[in-house]
Amino acid sequence: RDNLLESKHRPAEEQVGRETNRALKSAIMRRIEPFAETMYLVMVADEQTDSTELAALTAALHILAGGQLDDSEFSTLLAQFAGTALRVGVEARIAQLGSLLSADREDRETAFTLDAVIALADGSVEREENNILELVREYFGISTKRANVLLHDID
Repeated sequence: RDNLLESKHRPAEEQVGRETNRALKSAIMRRIEPFAETMYLVMVADEQTDSTELAALTAALHILAGGQLDDSEFSTLLAQFAGTALRVGVEARIAQLGSLLSADREDRETAFTLDAVIALADGSVEREENNILELVREYFGISTKRANVLLHDID
């Protein structure tokens, strides 16, 4: 009797745990998506996905997600970002992402700084990457002076 009662409750508890975990992961994904997507757009700006840039992006995502998401979930996000960029256009998407982050100065500046880190990951910033950084700076409402301070602080 006791074994039957225990086993009856266990699946329900496991289901609640899975649903809670799924909800947590979903919330984390929504929170990090604007940061992840702008980093992705910088990474692919020169139409080359350098392994160093990809490693830096993945490391940043692990930190942003607090270790709660895995590489397969990041891969899903990156594939989603590629489709969105093709469908909407890069500049239009950066404008949309800027509007999502516009209310919080710290979020805007964090996104810009992470984008610059991705651009610098392979040791050089290509013209196309710099153009994306400039769009991010503009659409995220970061002054040139403040952007220079943020870039200086990366070292």
